Amino acid sequence: MMETVNKEAKYFKNNARGHLLHSHIVGEKMGQILQSTFLLLVALNIRGTFEQRIIGGQEVFPYSIKYQASIQYNNRHYCGATLIRPQWIVSAAHCYKPPVLIRVVLSEHNLLNREGFEQEFNVSRIFYHKAYNYRTFNNDIMLLKEKSGSLKVPKRDLEDHLKTMHTDDQRHKQRVIPPDMPPIPQPEHQFDDSPPRWSEIAVRKARAASAPGPNGVPYRLYKNAPDVLRFLWKQMKVAWKKQNIPKAWRRAGGVLIPKEKDASNID
Repeated sequence: MMETVNKEAKYFKNNARGHLLHSHIVGEKMGQILQSTFLLLVALNIRGTFEQRIIGGQEVFPYSIKYQASIQYNNRHYCGATLIRPQWIVSAAHCYKPPVLIRVVLSEHNLLNREGFEQEFNVSRIFYHKAYNYRTFNNDIMLLKEKSGSLKVPKRDLEDHLKTMHTDDQRHKQRVIPPDMPPIPQPEHQFDDSPPRWSEIAVRKARAASAPGPNGVPYRLYKNAPDVLRFLWKQMKVAWKKQNIPKAWRRAGGVLIPKEKDASNID
């Protein structure tokens, strides 16, 4: 009899452990699915607001930043990059797509217009940081290798670029905001920074009904027992007539109740 009970207890223990393990695995998978769904929604939201990422900027001198690159997918820009060495471009690891699906474009000033100076290159290999974490975006960096081998940054071009950057007379002229760039939003309301007057001070509403008031009585009592509040108001009127109230409070449209040191959850 004792042996049968031990076998049943052992079976129940192993079975319960299996159920707990199964529940843990299911819960972990559900958490991963929810997190992936959240990241997808965030990505879609960011992609929808791409055209308004730069607010109130100024247009650069055309073709002056030669090392700036555009990573494009389906003939559309989706990530920025920088040419750091011949054939090598650095970008963010969260921009990864298979090399056969993307291309690198340089010498592009306006992404919306075909200007004739564009240089388009295919990507042969992509290396992203081995410790990249898509959840926290730690080590969010990757290298792209250009396929043709003709992508170079000669030293002479670099020197000419620096010379143009620092000596061109056009750079000393005041540049204007391009018409296709969203302007800086202006505030709809003008805020009054002057200190409040005593007549503008009123009692602020407490978030927690059970928070203690200035005299230690919870606000819930005032809410559920209006007679008590009326009684206190009458007492205050008596004190007001006896001129036991500070002059500043007598001119006020409301009463400022100070917050107790041990009070909690009060705005």
